[in-house]
Amino acid sequence: MASTVWQLAMPHFFLGIGLGIIDASLMPLLARLADERYEAGYGAVYALAQTAVALAYSTGAVVLQQKIKIVLAILFIRKI
Repeated sequence: MASTVWQLAMPHFFLGIGLGIIDASLMPLLARLADERYEAGYGAVYALAQTAVALAYSTGAVVLQQKIKIVLAILFIRKI
């Protein structure tokens, strides 16, 4: 468990940096893909990318919550 604000803030900071790097490299790649394969329909491509990010945030939180419960239960059983 975190005992200071920095222990809470730093993982979020690095997660945000990582997502920003991926997002910054993904958007030009999607634009090139839209140029090469489709007519200049950037709006749909970017909407799809943002939908994927939102879906990853929502499903990631649910899946991680279940995994944490399982891991904590196993650790609790081992302590007993």
